[in-house]
Amino acid sequence: MEDPAPAETPSSPADASPLISPTQALQRHHAGAHIWEIDWFSSYQPSNHALLTAAFAQGHIPAAVLVSIQDDLSEPRASTVSEVHPEGIPFTRIASPSLLRERLGRLGLKSFDDEVVIYARAAPVLSSRVVGMMGATRAWWVLSSWGLKNVTVMDGGFESWVSDGLAIEEGPSNRPAGTCFNVSGLVDGSASWRASSDQVCSAIQEDEGDVLVVDTLQGWPNTATRYGKALGPERMGHIAEAINAPAAGLLDANGRFLRPEAIKAYFEANQVDLSAPVIVY
Repeated sequence: MEDPAPAETPSSPADASPLISPTQALQRHHAGAHIWEIDWFSSYQPSNHALLTAAFAQGHIPAAVLVSIQDDLSEPRASTVSEVHPEGIPFTRIASPSLLRERLGRLGLKSFDDEVVIYARAAPVLSSRVVGMMGATRAWWVLSSWGLKNVTVMDGGFESWVSDGLAIEEGPSNRPAGTCFNVSGLVDGSASWRASSDQVCSAIQEDEGDVLVVDTLQGWPNTATRYGKALGPERMGHIAEAINAPAAGLLDANGRFLRPEAIKAYFEANQVDLSAPVIVY
């Protein structure tokens, strides 16, 4: 079966906030929403999977399903192997409607109108809510870039659910029965939701100063240390001409996102002009 032609571009990421509170997540759960806990840690180190599944079994949001960024929402790692990345890229974006149909169908989704609530927990090893939230927002980005309309992220993650006194459930992740996901109506928002390497190269040229490239990783100026060390010291820095605004600065001490005015002030303090086109990584 051929992939359908893409429809119109999905809404802009800035159209509405995808964040909801734990209480709102509970309401959506009672209304039948799919609840996904995102595993991003296993993408970095396969041994992390056992740690996360054990933590999930000890307690999770009722009816939640453990969803892997690598295995459920990325292209097969083998397909990304290259001379530069001999082991492949640990997480990408699903690139075809046919693969999306297969992956979302096995997660129990039926159409792009299905409601999905996404959350994460602090990294079992790092005790970092930042890494977990980065995984949750990445999952939101992947689904939204394909035009799924009803995808939200629970602010503060599992720890906020617990601190708000909401009930938890024990036991392993039990996935729903597979379905036939209807790709009719799906749109590939690649053009507005992601930048190609050519677009990044164009943005950092001196005559293309209207586009900002923002590095959201920690460890500036050597934010690529983890990824580039196998390629030599010259690949352990950051993209040329990028400015740094670590994603960690967007969260408060409780792992919840700052208020909009505080987020605006944070970006302004880091010289990020939100009125300009921005490419982030």
